[in-house]
Amino acid sequence: MRRESRHHVMPNLPKFTNNSQEKTHCAEAIAYGLNRVGKSRRKTDIRYPGDFRNIRAAETLARSASDSAQLTDEQWNQLKPYYCYGGVDARWRESVAQAAGQLGFYQSVKSFPAFVDNLIDLLSRSSIAA
Repeated sequence: MRRESRHHVMPNLPKFTNNSQEKTHCAEAIAYGLNRVGKSRRKTDIRYPGDFRNIRAAETLARSASDSAQLTDEQWNQLKPYYCYGGVDARWRESVAQAAGQLGFYQSVKSFPAFVDNLIDLLSRSSIAA
């Protein structure tokens, strides 16, 4: 019997949705990914307390997770072709994790809008390769 991992599906998703609900769930999926990477950065900060990049990145990730609730219609329209409702698509999860890993760690990715731009770039490149 195959066991589903709770890390692959966002909990309590309704079966049917409209565009506004789907946008909200996309923002929640992004926040979930940002928070996961933020927790990892905090753990890394404990192991390497002299490297201040991790705690700064964790703080940026937490801010951006909060900012994800303000996902604009323009951002949503760019993400929508790649978003799999419920977050069960491996390419989506991997791209969110990769973009989140760069947030706050690289000079060009310091805010939620920069994260979304980076995520769209990663998703578009991965769809070309797929």
